[in-house]
Amino acid sequence: MRYNPGSYVNIDYDASSQQFRRFFVSFAACISGFNSCRPLLFLDGTFFKGKYKGQLLAATAKDGNNGLFPVAFAIVDSETTANWSWFLHELGKVVDGNRQITFISDRNLGLLEAMPKVFPSAHHGYCLQHLKSNLRDRMKGIDNGFRDHLVSSLGDCAYEPTVVGFHEKLAKLKEEGKQRAHDFFKDLAPEHWANSYFRGMRYGEMTSNAAESFNNWIKEARNLPITQMVDTIRTQLMRQMFARWLR
Repeated sequence: MRYNPGSYVNIDYDASSQQFRRFFVSFAACISGFNSCRPLLFLDGTFFKGKYKGQLLAATAKDGNNGLFPVAFAIVDSETTANWSWFLHELGKVVDGNRQITFISDRNLGLLEAMPKVFPSAHHGYCLQHLKSNLRDRMKGIDNGFRDHLVSSLGDCAYEPTVVGFHEKLAKLKEEGKQRAHDFFKDLAPEHWANSYFRGMRYGEMTSNAAESFNNWIKEARNLPITQMVDTIRTQLMRQMFARWLR
Protein backbone atom coordinates (compact mmCIF):
# COMPACT_ATOMS: atom_id res chain seq x y z
CA MET A 1 0.00 0.00 0.00
CA ARG A 2 2.92 2.34 0.70
CA TYR A 3 4.49 1.90 -2.73
CA ASN A 4 1.24 1.41 -4.67
CA PRO A 5 -1.02 4.27 -3.52
CA GLY A 6 -4.60 3.89 -4.68
CA SER A 7 -4.47 0.11 -4.46
CA TYR A 8 -7.03 -1.85 -2.46
CA VAL A 9 -6.01 -4.67 -0.13
CA ASN A 10 -8.05 -6.47 2.49
CA ILE A 11 -6.71 -9.14 4.84
CA ASP A 12 -9.52 -11.04 6.53
CA TYR A 13 -8.69 -12.86 9.77
CA ASP A 14 -10.33 -14.31 12.84
CA ALA A 15 -10.26 -11.55 15.49
CA SER A 16 -10.18 -13.93 18.43
CA SER A 17 -7.47 -16.32 17.24
CA GLN A 18 -5.66 -13.82 14.95
CA GLN A 19 -5.64 -16.59 12.36
CA PHE A 20 -5.42 -15.65 8.68
CA ARG A 21 -8.48 -16.46 6.54
CA ARG A 22 -8.51 -14.55 3.24
CA PHE A 23 -6.51 -11.96 1.33
CA PHE A 24 -7.85 -9.70 -1.48
CA VAL A 25 -5.57 -7.62 -3.72
CA SER A 26 -6.25 -5.12 -6.52
CA PHE A 27 -3.42 -2.80 -7.50
CA ALA A 28 -4.05 0.83 -8.44
CA ALA A 29 -2.83 0.31 -12.02
CA CYS A 30 -5.29 -2.58 -12.42
CA ILE A 31 -8.17 -0.58 -10.96
CA SER A 32 -7.63 2.45 -13.20
CA GLY A 33 -6.72 0.36 -16.23
CA PHE A 34 -9.95 -1.61 -16.11
CA ASN A 35 -11.87 1.62 -16.66
CA SER A 36 -10.37 1.67 -20.15
CA CYS A 37 -11.19 -2.00 -20.81
CA ARG A 38 -14.51 -3.44 -21.85
CA PRO A 39 -16.81 -4.00 -18.83
CA LEU A 40 -16.26 -7.74 -19.13
CA LEU A 41 -14.69 -9.89 -16.40
CA PHE A 42 -13.71 -13.55 -16.45
CA LEU A 43 -13.95 -15.29 -13.07
CA ASP A 44 -12.22 -18.48 -12.02
CA GLY A 45 -10.44 -20.23 -9.18
CA THR A 46 -7.27 -22.31 -9.28
CA PHE A 47 -5.50 -24.59 -6.79
CA PHE A 48 -2.13 -23.88 -5.20
CA LYS A 49 0.50 -26.41 -6.20
CA GLY A 50 2.97 -26.26 -3.32
CA LYS A 51 2.78 -27.56 0.23
CA TYR A 52 0.65 -24.54 1.22
CA LYS A 53 -2.89 -25.51 0.27
CA GLY A 54 -5.65 -23.19 -0.79
CA GLN A 55 -7.05 -21.54 -3.88
CA LEU A 56 -6.66 -18.29 -5.77
CA LEU A 57 -9.80 -16.56 -7.06
CA ALA A 58 -9.31 -14.05 -9.85
CA ALA A 59 -11.15 -11.52 -11.99
CA THR A 60 -9.48 -10.99 -15.36
CA ALA A 61 -10.34 -8.59 -18.17
CA LYS A 62 -8.93 -8.08 -21.68
CA ASP A 63 -7.16 -4.97 -22.93
CA GLY A 64 -7.55 -3.23 -26.30
CA ASN A 65 -5.19 -5.72 -27.97
CA ASN A 66 -7.19 -8.66 -26.61
CA GLY A 67 -4.45 -9.42 -24.11
CA LEU A 68 -4.90 -10.47 -20.49
CA PHE A 69 -5.56 -7.65 -18.03
CA PRO A 70 -5.76 -8.99 -14.43
CA VAL A 71 -7.98 -6.79 -12.25
CA ALA A 72 -8.10 -8.47 -8.84
CA PHE A 73 -7.29 -11.72 -7.08
CA ALA A 74 -7.72 -13.28 -3.66
CA ILE A 75 -6.24 -16.06 -1.55
CA VAL A 76 -8.89 -18.32 0.03
CA ASP A 77 -9.06 -21.86 1.40
CA SER A 78 -11.60 -23.18 -1.16
CA GLU A 79 -14.22 -22.22 -3.75
CA THR A 80 -17.19 -21.93 -1.38
CA THR A 81 -20.25 -19.71 -1.64
CA ALA A 82 -18.97 -17.68 1.32
CA ASN A 83 -15.56 -17.11 -0.28
CA TRP A 84 -16.99 -16.19 -3.68
CA SER A 85 -19.47 -13.86 -2.00
CA TRP A 86 -16.64 -12.18 -0.07
CA PHE A 87 -14.50 -11.91 -3.20
CA LEU A 88 -17.33 -10.34 -5.22
CA HIS A 89 -18.10 -7.90 -2.40
CA GLU A 90 -14.45 -6.80 -2.38
CA LEU A 91 -14.41 -6.65 -6.19
CA GLY A 92 -17.43 -4.35 -6.06
CA LYS A 93 -15.28 -1.84 -4.17
CA VAL A 94 -12.74 -1.50 -7.02
CA VAL A 95 -14.88 -1.62 -10.18
CA ASP A 96 -16.99 1.31 -11.36
CA GLY A 97 -20.53 0.70 -10.11
CA ASN A 98 -21.95 2.84 -12.93
CA ARG A 99 -20.75 0.42 -15.61
CA GLN A 100 -22.94 -2.52 -16.68
CA ILE A 101 -20.58 -5.44 -16.15
CA THR A 102 -20.80 -8.85 -17.75
CA PHE A 103 -19.17 -11.79 -15.96
CA ILE A 104 -18.19 -15.06 -17.61
CA SER A 105 -17.46 -18.12 -15.51
CA ASP A 106 -17.41 -21.92 -15.48
CA ARG A 107 -20.59 -22.10 -13.34
CA ASN A 108 -18.93 -22.95 -10.03
CA LEU A 109 -21.77 -23.66 -7.58
CA GLY A 110 -20.53 -21.16 -4.97
CA LEU A 111 -20.23 -18.48 -7.62
CA LEU A 112 -23.72 -19.19 -8.97
CA GLU A 113 -25.18 -18.65 -5.51
CA ALA A 114 -23.16 -15.53 -4.71
CA MET A 115 -23.39 -13.64 -8.01
CA PRO A 116 -27.09 -12.54 -7.98
CA LYS A 117 -26.81 -11.39 -4.36
CA VAL A 118 -23.68 -9.27 -4.79
CA PHE A 119 -24.08 -8.07 -8.39
CA PRO A 120 -27.86 -8.27 -8.94
CA SER A 121 -27.83 -6.04 -12.03
CA ALA A 122 -24.82 -7.67 -13.71
CA HIS A 123 -25.10 -10.19 -16.53
CA HIS A 124 -23.60 -13.63 -16.03
CA GLY A 125 -22.57 -15.71 -19.02
CA TYR A 126 -21.63 -19.37 -18.76
CA CYS A 127 -18.48 -20.65 -20.46
CA LEU A 128 -19.50 -22.60 -23.57
CA GLN A 129 -16.39 -24.79 -23.38
CA HIS A 130 -17.35 -25.97 -19.90
CA LEU A 131 -20.95 -26.57 -20.97
CA LYS A 132 -19.74 -28.72 -23.84
CA SER A 133 -17.51 -30.68 -21.47
CA ASN A 134 -20.42 -31.18 -19.07
CA LEU A 135 -22.68 -32.42 -21.89
CA ARG A 136 -19.96 -34.76 -23.14
CA ASP A 137 -19.70 -36.26 -19.64
CA ARG A 138 -23.49 -36.58 -19.44
CA MET A 139 -23.50 -38.53 -22.72
CA LYS A 140 -20.90 -41.10 -21.71
CA GLY A 141 -21.50 -44.59 -23.02
CA ILE A 142 -22.88 -43.64 -26.43
CA ASP A 143 -21.07 -43.70 -29.77
CA ASN A 144 -18.24 -41.14 -29.75
CA GLY A 145 -19.14 -39.77 -33.14
CA PHE A 146 -22.76 -39.19 -32.14
CA ARG A 147 -21.68 -37.69 -28.83
CA ASP A 148 -19.43 -35.24 -30.67
CA HIS A 149 -22.39 -34.37 -32.89
CA LEU A 150 -24.54 -33.53 -29.84
CA VAL A 151 -21.77 -31.41 -28.34
CA SER A 152 -21.39 -29.56 -31.63
CA SER A 153 -25.16 -29.02 -31.71
CA LEU A 154 -24.91 -27.36 -28.29
CA GLY A 155 -22.49 -24.87 -29.82
CA ASP A 156 -24.94 -24.23 -32.67
CA CYS A 157 -27.66 -23.48 -30.12
CA ALA A 158 -25.43 -21.10 -28.20
CA TYR A 159 -24.39 -19.11 -31.27
CA GLU A 160 -27.86 -18.99 -32.87
CA PRO A 161 -28.87 -15.28 -33.04
CA THR A 162 -32.68 -15.70 -33.12
CA VAL A 163 -35.03 -17.07 -30.47
CA VAL A 164 -37.01 -19.10 -33.03
CA GLY A 165 -33.85 -20.63 -34.47
CA PHE A 166 -32.54 -21.37 -30.98
CA HIS A 167 -35.64 -23.33 -29.97
CA GLU A 168 -35.64 -25.25 -33.23
CA LYS A 169 -32.02 -26.31 -32.73
CA LEU A 170 -32.53 -27.05 -29.03
CA ALA A 171 -35.63 -29.18 -29.71
CA LYS A 172 -33.69 -31.24 -32.24
CA LEU A 173 -30.79 -31.68 -29.81
CA LYS A 174 -33.14 -32.85 -27.05
CA GLU A 175 -34.88 -35.24 -29.43
CA GLU A 176 -31.59 -36.78 -30.50
CA GLY A 177 -30.10 -36.83 -27.00
CA LYS A 178 -33.31 -38.20 -25.45
CA GLN A 179 -33.82 -38.18 -21.68
CA ARG A 180 -30.23 -37.37 -20.76
CA ALA A 181 -30.31 -34.28 -22.96
CA HIS A 182 -33.67 -33.21 -21.51
CA ASP A 183 -32.26 -33.56 -17.98
CA PHE A 184 -29.11 -31.60 -18.92
CA PHE A 185 -31.07 -28.57 -20.13
CA LYS A 186 -33.78 -28.71 -17.45
CA ASP A 187 -32.15 -26.17 -15.11
CA LEU A 188 -29.90 -24.45 -17.65
CA ALA A 189 -31.48 -21.03 -18.23
CA PRO A 190 -30.75 -19.89 -21.82
CA GLU A 191 -30.25 -16.25 -20.78
CA HIS A 192 -26.89 -17.33 -19.34
CA TRP A 193 -25.47 -19.16 -22.36
CA ALA A 194 -27.52 -18.61 -25.54
CA ASN A 195 -26.82 -15.52 -27.68
CA SER A 196 -30.49 -15.19 -28.58
CA TYR A 197 -31.46 -14.74 -24.92
CA PHE A 198 -28.39 -13.09 -23.40
CA ARG A 199 -29.11 -9.46 -22.54
CA GLY A 200 -25.62 -8.33 -21.61
CA MET A 201 -22.62 -7.59 -23.82
CA ARG A 202 -20.28 -10.55 -24.28
CA TYR A 203 -18.26 -8.91 -27.07
CA GLY A 204 -18.05 -12.26 -28.82
CA GLU A 205 -16.53 -13.99 -25.78
CA MET A 206 -18.23 -17.36 -25.39
CA THR A 207 -15.67 -19.03 -23.11
CA SER A 208 -13.71 -18.27 -19.95
CA ASN A 209 -10.39 -18.98 -21.69
CA ALA A 210 -9.00 -15.66 -20.44
CA ALA A 211 -9.36 -16.91 -16.86
CA GLU A 212 -7.64 -20.17 -17.78
CA SER A 213 -4.82 -18.19 -19.41
CA PHE A 214 -4.38 -16.15 -16.22
CA ASN A 215 -4.13 -19.36 -14.19
CA ASN A 216 -1.42 -20.59 -16.56
CA TRP A 217 0.34 -17.19 -16.48
CA ILE A 218 0.80 -17.45 -12.69
CA LYS A 219 1.61 -21.18 -12.75
CA GLU A 220 5.02 -20.81 -11.10
CA ALA A 221 3.72 -18.41 -8.45
CA ARG A 222 1.18 -21.02 -7.33
CA ASN A 223 4.02 -23.09 -5.84
CA LEU A 224 5.03 -20.33 -3.40
CA PRO A 225 3.96 -19.32 0.13
CA ILE A 226 1.22 -16.67 0.16
CA THR A 227 3.30 -13.50 0.64
CA GLN A 228 5.82 -14.57 -2.00
CA MET A 229 3.00 -15.58 -4.32
CA VAL A 230 1.35 -12.16 -4.10
CA ASP A 231 4.64 -10.36 -4.63
CA THR A 232 5.53 -12.56 -7.61
CA ILE A 233 2.19 -11.80 -9.24
CA ARG A 234 2.74 -8.09 -8.51
CA THR A 235 6.13 -8.28 -10.24
CA GLN A 236 4.64 -10.05 -13.26
CA LEU A 237 1.94 -7.39 -13.52
CA MET A 238 4.52 -4.62 -13.30
CA ARG A 239 6.62 -6.15 -16.07
CA GLN A 240 3.57 -6.75 -18.24
CA MET A 241 2.36 -3.15 -17.92
CA PHE A 242 5.85 -1.75 -18.54
CA ALA A 243 6.18 -3.85 -21.71
CA ARG A 244 2.83 -2.52 -22.94
CA TRP A 245 3.87 1.04 -22.12
CA LEU A 246 7.01 0.60 -24.27
CA ARG A 247 4.83 -0.42 -27.22
